[in-house]
Amino acid sequence: PADMDSKNPQQHKDSPGGESQRRQEMFQRITRKAELELRKTATMFQTYRSSKSPTIAKGLFEICWWLIASTIDNFVKMGPKVDVMHVCIDGMKYGSRLAIRLNQETERKAFLRILAEVHFTEVEREKDRKQEQPNKRRKGKTLEMRIKSNEHEREVWYRRVNLHAKKKHSKALKLLDEIAEETKQRVAHDKEQKRLLSLQEAFGNDIILREPARRFLLEDTLTKVSERNFKSEEYAFFLFSDIMLYAKQKGSSSHYAVHQVLHLSLARIIDMQPKQIKNTNHKFLFKIASPQKSFLISCANQQQKAEWVNMIVEAIEDVMRKRKLYLETHLHEDSHMPTEAKNSVDNMDSANNLQVMSSWIATSEMDLFGKHESRIVSGCKLCIRPFSAFRRGKHTCAYCRDSVCGECRSKKAVVTIGKRKKSTAVCDACYGFLNGLVSGTYMTGGKTISVPIITTQSATEGNEQKKK
Repeated sequence: PADMDSKNPQQHKDSPGGESQRRQEMFQRITRKAELELRKTATMFQTYRSSKSPTIAKGLFEICWWLIASTIDNFVKMGPKVDVMHVCIDGMKYGSRLAIRLNQETERKAFLRILAEVHFTEVEREKDRKQEQPNKRRKGKTLEMRIKSNEHEREVWYRRVNLHAKKKHSKALKLLDEIAEETKQRVAHDKEQKRLLSLQEAFGNDIILREPARRFLLEDTLTKVSERNFKSEEYAFFLFSDIMLYAKQKGSSSHYAVHQVLHLSLARIIDMQPKQIKNTNHKFLFKIASPQKSFLISCANQQQKAEWVNMIVEAIEDVMRKRKLYLETHLHEDSHMPTEAKNSVDNMDSANNLQVMSSWIATSEMDLFGKHESRIVSGCKLCIRPFSAFRRGKHTCAYCRDSVCGECRSKKAVVTIGKRKKSTAVCDACYGFLNGLVSGTYMTGGKTISVPIITTQSATEGNEQKKK
């Protein structure tokens, strides 16, 4: 500063201005050293692009690390979009990796702290969504208070990375990569759950949309066509990873009234050929066939039809893959299952255990990382509507013993109760499996059937089958 007494060198040295001057001199020394190394490695008429010299990397990193770390930290606190957040996480990872390889402890801890804070925040948000009971350490403390008390730095992975960074670089780097990738998945999952919650509120909380494994896929306005008289009406269709629903918009508001929810594990597609369609002006049709409800869907053009059919088929295939994986685990772990059922082969869906296939819809789901976890269903497993004492009572399916609403248990089927067969009310899922209406390969009525996910049929063929 100009007003500082230049005659007192000690005062000049200890002042903030003196500290700034010493830092500047240090940066200049590092820069000169880096430039010297650059001149050694660079060739004439060729621009410098990269170097394997640790001296260059360390010198440049010491100059700019704090600027990178502070920029990332500011972006994270702003709550950016998912893609921007992923870039920030990559920045934390690469900053930590470079600091580990260069043995720079201060820089390593700076980047790791930011990553630990983001990871800790996402884990706690997931726990809150599952409504876990807070333990004594969590009681009375908000997430912000816990972060300020450095609780995120007590995570096991954080201590292990810092421990291995001193001697075993490879272990530290491997663990760091795993945590960074997990954090990116959690950020994307958190964004997806917020979208599901906003949609659930748009439906007036009449259905339970927010589930850990559920993903939103597609939304559009399509025309639902009646098979009987080809009467058509437009609806807003929503496709998710495990269900599809259609709803009507309430006036000019952003709220919807749900008309029907279809579980994709019970649905199959019938591609209607336009040449054979009569008594209708709808040319781009396909049919959703399900024991819950079957109807035609008309699209505006072939491109829209192809998009919806492909997305639905892919979603059904994914649901069937998860169902098969669950059956494999369940049949091997369930000691009460008959040996012949456990060993009935190559495709576990062929096991004569339709109750398990039906109950899978309500009792299990795959979590964020592909593992099965049990969940408590607070509503009907098929129409995902919450139970109520007056409007939507709880009923028990006689076959799978799951709780469903009255509308989803309106059909009857012959089932064995005790030692005798009886015609009784079953849920739509069990009705579909018992009558061979669900896509997949399984046994029903002593016969093995195989129902494809998508088939081709003309409208005239459909009418002839109905007459028969």
